[in-house]
Amino acid sequence: MTSPLLFADRPDDINRVRDAFQVAGFDAARVQDAIGPEGLSFIGQGELAPILRRTQGGSPLETLIRLFLCGVPVPRSDAERALAPLEVGAWAAAELVAVDGDDVVGLLKLHPLAPAGRTWIVPYDSTRRTDHRADYVIGIGGASQTLAGMTVRPRVARCLDIGTGSGIQALHASTHSGRVVGTDRNARAVAFASFTMALNSVDNVEARQGDLFDPVADEQFGLIVANPPFVISPADSYQYRDSGLPGDEICRRIVAAAPSHLEEGGWCQLLANWAHLKGRDWRERLAGWFDGSGCDVWVIQRDVQDVESYASTWIRHDETDPGRVGEAFNTWMDHYARSGTEAVGFGMITMRRSVGTTPWLRVEELTQDFSLPCGDAIATTFGRLSWLAQAGGDDRELLATTLTVHPDVRLDEHRRPVDGRWELDEATLRLTSGLLHRGATDLNSAGLVAACDGTAPLGVVVHRLAEAVDARPEAITPLVLPIVRRLIEQGFLAPPVGP
Repeated sequence: MTSPLLFADRPDDINRVRDAFQVAGFDAARVQDAIGPEGLSFIGQGELAPILRRTQGGSPLETLIRLFLCGVPVPRSDAERALAPLEVGAWAAAELVAVDGDDVVGLLKLHPLAPAGRTWIVPYDSTRRTDHRADYVIGIGGASQTLAGMTVRPRVARCLDIGTGSGIQALHASTHSGRVVGTDRNARAVAFASFTMALNSVDNVEARQGDLFDPVADEQFGLIVANPPFVISPADSYQYRDSGLPGDEICRRIVAAAPSHLEEGGWCQLLANWAHLKGRDWRERLAGWFDGSGCDVWVIQRDVQDVESYASTWIRHDETDPGRVGEAFNTWMDHYARSGTEAVGFGMITMRRSVGTTPWLRVEELTQDFSLPCGDAIATTFGRLSWLAQAGGDDRELLATTLTVHPDVRLDEHRRPVDGRWELDEATLRLTSGLLHRGATDLNSAGLVAACDGTAPLGVVVHRLAEAVDARPEAITPLVLPIVRRLIEQGFLAPPVGP
């Protein structure tokens, strides 16, 4: 009897796989002890020599590292010890390894993780795999980690993970969701996601094959996350990268369909790329995606890249032959010329289905560093922006509100010597957690921020500031309120509202 891909429908065999990893100590902490703190970085860069030197003892842990992290052949005798209690032939039938004479080589990557003290192993395709290229299942890259780090994580009854791939987002969601559904048009990815859950003894996640929302019909969720094939390209090489739709249509379709699948107050977050088209403002164009959505929306552009750099980056994922690279580059450039695409923006879209209030929309560029995870910071930002869009938009209401300074605000002062004394050269307010906003300020504005200690309404704070600078309160109030609203937007100050 042979095992289907990744022991599908063979739970007893998956338990034996788990046993092999546990007996060998194949977890994030012990793998790092074996290969060193920079070991995974070496492996990611293809620098295997240091890792092979550190794993030459032939122990089961060292053998598993060589098989499933380095992807190098190991002697069959070592593999049999490391992969027990299942025979090597069973692992090969399930397409986890291949037998080559007296050697065994891993066909997958198996990545050990330890988020918040948990012990996870996530499988994905090895770069050694050259067949079935269109259904290649990508690993845990920067995009996956960014989405996981920026996801809001309320307790929800049901969560949807669109484009689940190996299931990493669904795995994270399983910790704060009653049930999780992961969808993917790639049947191989669905098999990987199912294997991920079984391997990690996660029983509240279901993987379904189908495109976008097709597998969930009329179902609704408290949280939707998506890491879709968002690359804007003329190619159709990989399902994880190429949607087969023109331009950024894949992202527009997700945000258009998401509201009907959200519960009241439910969240949708996706990583996205969007086209900067000749003669059109990208902010106005994206704003049109959300007309009538019934959602509060925050679009954050983290980076923008000219089409030549963008194409070159993605072509290198697919081609190494110089002749083919040049041919592909011309194809991509012709595609952008026809569509009028001048650049591509990268970022995050967050939507929350509005409850009983007029939805607001914010499209902006934020290029500062974020401190991951920052899902809580994004959720509290929605609370502040919603308050500003309602009560905080009225001057009298704002002045009557008692504001609180964020505990992680810091004031940096840079001074220079002038005429025998230290003169202020620059003052900067910055947040040391979450979205890490920062900006130049003056000492009067910084003093206003510090004075918002939750003990007095803003109107009283402004009156005290006016006295300190020998000005009339009615004269400085129109100058202060726009500054205060911006400080609330960025999280330096907070009204008494929740997310």
